[in-house]
Amino acid sequence: IMGIALGIPLVSGESWLFFLLGMETTLFLFIVAFILVLIMRKVFWDKEEGAKGGRQSRLEALRQSIFRE
Repeated sequence: IMGIALGIPLVSGESWLFFLLGMETTLFLFIVAFILVLIMRKVFWDKEEGAKGGRQSRLEALRQSIFRE
C-alpha cells in the first residue's frame, strides 16, 4: 500500500500533492484511523483467543466492543 501511495506522486507530480493536501485529506485521515482500528481489534482478538480460545471469544469480543461504543 505504501509503495502505491509513494509511487503516485512520482507519476502525477505536484498536482497530486495539492490534490492530496486539499479535498483528499479527510478521506486519508479516515483511512488511517480505520486501519488503526482494525489493527487494534486484531490485537485484542488475538489476546482474547489466547485466553479463552475458539470462535466464541471472537464473537464475545465483538459484542463487548459494540457495547462499549
